[in-house]
Parts: sequence; C-alpha cells; structure tokens
Amino acid sequence: MARDRRAVVAAAAGAGAALDEALPPPPFPSLDRLLLQRMRKSQSGTTLYGDGVAADTAAAAAARAVAALAPTGESRLIVVANRLPVSASRDKGGAWNLQVSAGGLVSALMSVQNFDTVWVGWPGVYVSAGPDRDALTAALHTARYAPVYLDPTTVDLHYNGFCNSVLWQLFHYVPLNLDSTLDETKTLQTQWAAHQAAAAAFADAVLAIYRDGDVVWVQGERREGGRVGAGTRAATPPTPPPSSPPPPDYHLMLLPALLKLRAPRMKVGWFLHTPFPSSEIYRTLPVREEVLRAVLRADLVGFHTYDYARHFVSACTRILGLEGTPEGVEDAGSLTRVAAFPIGIDPERFSAALERPDVRSNIAQLLNRYAGRKVEIGGDGGDAWRPSRVPVPSPRPLLSLSSRSCSAWTGWT
Repeated sequence: MARDRRAVVAAAAGAGAALDEALPPPPFPSLDRLLLQRMRKSQSGTTLYGDGVAADTAAAAAARAVAALAPTGESRLIVVANRLPVSASRDKGGAWNLQVSAGGLVSALMSVQNFDTVWVGWPGVYVSAGPDRDALTAALHTARYAPVYLDPTTVDLHYNGFCNSVLWQLFHYVPLNLDSTLDETKTLQTQWAAHQAAAAAFADAVLAIYRDGDVVWVQGERREGGRVGAGTRAATPPTPPPSSPPPPDYHLMLLPALLKLRAPRMKVGWFLHTPFPSSEIYRTLPVREEVLRAVLRADLVGFHTYDYARHFVSACTRILGLEGTPEGVEDAGSLTRVAAFPIGIDPERFSAALERPDVRSNIAQLLNRYAGRKVEIGGDGGDAWRPSRVPVPSPRPLLSLSSRSCSAWTGWT
C-alpha cells in the first residue's frame, strides 16, 4: 500500500504542474480594468437568478444552460461525472451487463434534447488492463459511455479521502480539524495529490473523444450510499448498490482548468449539486485558491439555488480579490457566468407514463384498495451527515381535508 501511495504522489506531480500552468496568476488591479468592470456592471440587466429561470421547469433551465454554451450547428454534449450512470456486472457466462442507475440527476440529464450525448466517468469497478477491461470498454462504448479507469489506491485517496473527508464536510458546514498533526498533514497532501491525479485522468478521457464544437458539461451527482470500496476488483459493483444514483459531485472541481489548458476554445460548464458554503467556512480549506481558480476557468458555473451561487461569488471576491458582477465573476477581463439551475424532472415523461396500461392498472388497484380512505405518502433519504429521522404524524389540518380533495389525483411519480 505504501508503494502504491508513493506511485500516486509521483503521478500527481505532473498533474499538479499542469494545474499550476492552467491557473492564471493572481490579477493586479488596474484603474482601466476596474473602470471596464464597472461599465459592464452598470450596463448589465442580468441577474444571477431571474424569475424566468425560477418559473420554468428544471429540464428547460438545464437545456437553456447547455444551449447557451453551444456554438451554432450540430454539437455533441459530453457529460462528465465522477461515476457513470450505469453499474457494470457480469452474468454467469462472463459477459458484462450494464444497468442504468436510478435517480433524479440521471433522469434530468437524459431528458436534454437536441444533443448527441456521451458520458465520461468512472465505471465503479477496477479491471486490470487486458481482455476483461477491453470487453468492458467495448460494452460501455456501445452504450455511449467513455470509462475512466482509476486504480484502487487513487479511488481511496481521491474519493474516500479528499472528496468525502474534506470537501463534503466543508460544503456541509462540518468544520475541518485545523489542529492537525504532522501525520494528518501528510495524509491531506497525499489525498490532494491523488485528487489532482484523478482530475488529470478525467481530462485525458475527455480530450480523447473531444472534437471542435462539442459542449462539455461537468456534472455533479447527489451523494448516496457511503464509502466506496476502493479495492473492488470483482465483477460486482462497489457500494453504492446498482439501484442507487451515482456518487456525489465536487470531485471534478479541478477539471475545467485542465481542459481549458489543452483546449482553450472548449466550451465548459460546471454544476455543483451540493451546497456551497459561505466564504467564512470555505476559507478554512488549505487549497481554497487553487480550487476556486480551477472552477473559474469554466464558461458557466451552476448551482441549485441563488444562495449557493451568491456564496461562490462572495468567496471569489473575498478570497481571490476578484470582481463580482450580476452575471458572475470577472478575472482580468475573462467572465465566468454564475447562475442557479434547480434540478428537477422531465414532466412530459411522467405525464406519458400515466397513459401506459400497466401504470393505469396499478392506479386502479390502489384506488380500489384504499377506497374511502385518505392516503398520505412521504419520502425521506438517509445521509451520512444527517441523523435518522422518525416520520412525524400528519398534522390535523391535513386530516381534516375533504374526501373529494384527498381523492383527486394530481400526478404519479
């Protein structure tokens, strides 16, 4: 294991040098630049979170966000996620089978129209180079997935280490331990090196399939399950299970800088599914500037809510000394647009499902089973950083509703 960790650190040295080259030097404020920024700010009528985006469906907002990055003519959409939206397993004959993961994120992105979509991400299993990996790669390519193979040590240090033990806690307002010992400091440095190496591997995979005119959307996913089994080498996928959505986002915050370094004209969007903390919390991250500057190389940065977008802009202005505008963040004349795009579902897909014979049959069975009774449905998700909650009994106003209002069907999900 120690030898594997040294190999990861050595491999990350090149990635770190590439990242340093990709990031621009800190800006030196000048009168001309400040005047130009003020002029643009005064002439802009755009807001970070306009009423139009709030009123539309999330699918339409996402489509507009992607379309804003797309040049004229036909383009492919390259969706980059830490985990592919499929789970790979073998059947009894040894052939690889792919099972599409369930989840709102996958449903939302797969509903984007007018783009030939290709996914890039970690397949969730480690297969050594050879015929087995070639067979898995072929199966994934057939389904328009481009795999990024990470060795178990890198997965452990990058995913379980830096991402889940540092970034996840910070973004959910769990304070980092600043009273670190020398061993803990070395561990953080090793995790950061693996994080850089993983980002470099993803950049290589994207650039291997990229062509002029493609739009690259670096997408985060909601965190489900828990610790990923880094040593998983068998055909069965690690946790989370196949039915779960892919692991979370924030893993690829360094990717926009690495992509722009090698393809400056590439159109890159980056979306964060988790909260983004206030600048007072974020500034406790030891590599806070490197991460912010890497994200700012994207053309468009998206968040779920206006508050998250505001926290990001505030961090850029207070930590990096950049200028925040109603459109986003400006760095030496280069503007990164920042906006809120709340994720949701494709309404037409669910409306169409109501007309399917099997769905209508299930509805009829439920109506017959619960005839004359009021039905209350609740859903709750577990999370490593939130305690378990016991469902609260229904409030009296809900129970006092008329039978007519309770029996009216307004949708089916």
